[in-house]
Amino acid sequence: MTASQQFNAWYRAARPRTLTATYVPLGVAAAVALRDGVFEPLK
Repeated sequence: MTASQQFNAWYRAARPRTLTATYVPLGVAAAVALRDGVFEPLK
């Protein structure tokens, strides 16, 4: 397997089209928790 094929396999496995659908709700929830004062990422 060449380096290009390895990268292509990794890229397809990462499913970049769905990353937005994963991280946007997490960001919104973190922002709401931060606003409410219950978000403590370092605790």
